[in-house]
Amino acid sequence: MRLSASGIHVVRGGRLVVSGVNLEAPEGSVVGLVGPNGSGKSSLLRALYRSMKPRSGIVKVDEVNVWDDLSPRSAARIIGVVGQEHSSDFSFSVREVVATGRTPHHSAFSRLGEIDRDIVSAALARTGMHGFGSRLFAELSGGEKQRVMLARAIAQQPSVLVLDEPTNHLDIRAQLELMELVAELGTTTIVAIHELALAAAYCDYVCLLSGGVVVATGPTAEVLTEDLLSEVFGVQVHLGTHPLTGRPLLSFAPPLLHTKEAVS
Repeated sequence: MRLSASGIHVVRGGRLVVSGVNLEAPEGSVVGLVGPNGSGKSSLLRALYRSMKPRSGIVKVDEVNVWDDLSPRSAARIIGVVGQEHSSDFSFSVREVVATGRTPHHSAFSRLGEIDRDIVSAALARTGMHGFGSRLFAELSGGEKQRVMLARAIAQQPSVLVLDEPTNHLDIRAQLELMELVAELGTTTIVAIHELALAAAYCDYVCLLSGGVVVATGPTAEVLTEDLLSEVFGVQVHLGTHPLTGRPLLSFAPPLLHTKEAVS
């Protein structure tokens, strides 16, 4: 399914943090939300997955209005979410955590059936966590926990997946493995991400935000340019090609002014 948002304004604490944002995520694409800290990425995501109602604007999955036409439970069947923070104190096994992804498909007191258990097993296998089902979630590493949370979202069988800074606090290998998983799912995905190099390597489209407004949006190669990133982030930027993967490779240096001052 395709996700679209138009004219999104979000207010937090009496302050306008997202202003007039338009966003398109074609079916099956990975769309990256990038921008400096405080640019409105997380607030925009919350408006998309029905967590924070925008002051104005429309969010649609295909032709369904997410805020006007869906209940929270119905929205959870369509949009799967992996948030920034998750409790490390889950006293549940990995399988039990992933099984909560089936909750939107059942009434409050119904039990999971054989089909649900098969879906959970498939989600664990898809994320490389099948052998961890009986492990306690709280005992896992950061990368393993993110895989479990992704498996839980996959178990929802959503049409759209929303990820909020999924690679935060992960080491390099875990970051790459997680983004490889996301790219291979084939699910329409919107991901807020700090690591511009990962966005360049794995996103089909990018929406660049600054101060709550869209600076540029479109195919990744058209948005993540040296000049535009230098302007928005205030650093020197070099765009090349990764010698191992052939994907775009971004590298950064301090602002030129600071570099000159350091040399003198």
